[in-house]
Order: sequence, then structure tokens, then C-alpha cells
Amino acid sequence: MLFLAICFIFVSVNVSAAVNADPEFRSASITLTSNKLVVYSANLNYEKDSIKVVSAILYRKLGDNWYHVGILPVPSNEYSGYSYGASIDYSSYISTGTYRVQATFEADGYQITRNSNERTF
Repeated sequence: MLFLAICFIFVSVNVSAAVNADPEFRSASITLTSNKLVVYSANLNYEKDSIKVVSAILYRKLGDNWYHVGILPVPSNEYSGYSYGASIDYSSYISTGTYRVQATFEADGYQITRNSNERTF
């Protein structure tokens, strides 16, 4: 009986890991800092010829809902290899309120979209 329980736990853990796994990106994150700087970071499972951010959108929270504020410029950095890192100052786009940024990373044509943390200014 203990053996069956251990097998069940092992299978459950592996299934949930597979559901959350991405075939190309090991990680992709966007951090909105207190000085309105956004840091983009990505690590890939395989070496790529082109890694970049292709879109960034600013959202503002009003009540419980998020509203599209506008399209932001993306970092001009484009890398090859296994990782990507860039930052950009969005202080001229963000006023007072609660904001987050949604961005799409692209690696050799494969895209993944992520949201930043929310931050109140």
C-alpha cells in the first residue's frame, strides 16, 4: 500500500510539472520597479539565434479590473544564446495609480506572454 501511495505522489508531481513547463522558455519574467523601470529577463531551454521582446502593453488597475492604457516601446536589445536581459525606463508613461506591464518574448519565432508584478505609484 505504501508503494502505491509513493507511486501516486511521484506521478502527480511529474504531471503538474509537465503542465506548467514551456517547451522553449525555462523562465520569462517582467519586473516593474519602484522607479518605473521595467526589467525583462528570460532563460531558454535551447540555444536560439534571436531572443527579444516584441510587444509591451501598459495596464492600469481601477477597482478590481485592469484597463489597457497603451502600447509601450520595447527594448532594442536582441540576443542569441540561452538568455535575454534588458531594462527600459517607462516613467514618462506611468503616473499615479496601480500598473502592470504585459510583454511578449520571442525566441526564433516562438512567443510567450507574461505579466509583470503590479505596483502602485
